[in-house]
Amino acid sequence: MPPNRPGLDMKAASLVEPISGKPDFPDALGALLMDHAASRYVEAQLAQVFDEFIAAFFGGDGGTVEIVEEFIHGFMLEHDQLDLPQGGSTGTGGLLVVYLLARKLRPVVLVESGTFVGASLHALRKGSPEAELWSFDVSFKPLRYRDDTIRYREHDWSLEPEPRAKSDRDFVFFDDHIDNAKRIVEAHERGFRYLLFDDAPTLAQIAAYRFPGVPTVPMIIDPQLPRLSLSWVHQDTWLRYDHDPERCREARELVDLALPVPNLRPASGPHAGDKWLVRLK
Repeated sequence: MPPNRPGLDMKAASLVEPISGKPDFPDALGALLMDHAASRYVEAQLAQVFDEFIAAFFGGDGGTVEIVEEFIHGFMLEHDQLDLPQGGSTGTGGLLVVYLLARKLRPVVLVESGTFVGASLHALRKGSPEAELWSFDVSFKPLRYRDDTIRYREHDWSLEPEPRAKSDRDFVFFDDHIDNAKRIVEAHERGFRYLLFDDAPTLAQIAAYRFPGVPTVPMIIDPQLPRLSLSWVHQDTWLRYDHDPERCREARELVDLALPVPNLRPASGPHAGDKWLVRLK
């Protein structure tokens, strides 16, 4: 028989200590409150991740550290004051991605398809305050963020001829769970080169979603993906997707480059979601 050994009490042994209330730390990123040292470290980690991503996509050096600092010390302080609902809304990691791309591209025309409460719309507005910004959604009933400089349209963007790109830096954020191949063709016809897709899972990730915008970007750019069928259960409902490679062909021929947005969790905690950045020919 092994000798009796006293067990360790997790709370007593932990170096994490309960405190009586919220500390007066100066910075925050999602649920994480940080002192200056922690904030500087997280900023450096995020900038490293984004520098590598931006360099791979746009070329040159990333140069994102100032944008990350602006986001944490400026944008997030203002954004938190909006007190937007969190359920189904773009989280902190996704907001950082959207804000950074708007700042890097400096588009003349900027479009969001799928606005919901307006969290990412706020990031687009603040990231590119001079852009002609359009917001499309089939219903604005949940909308909580409004700005007089934004052009709101309560229908799908395919139902009117505007907006169209006015520069080679113009940018569309699709957060609408609509067929990504359809959106790529529509954006190309309007002259847009840069597209960001949210909730664009790979084939292996699809079971985490109810109605993803299939075929998604990673499916579209894979010429080896055969005709196949998938089924999964989501919230007690069985779902099925039949993949047709021919549906991807036209969109794939329009894509110059497509990269997944990097995983931000190790650097910052908040998850950016399954986002893909696309550049069209």
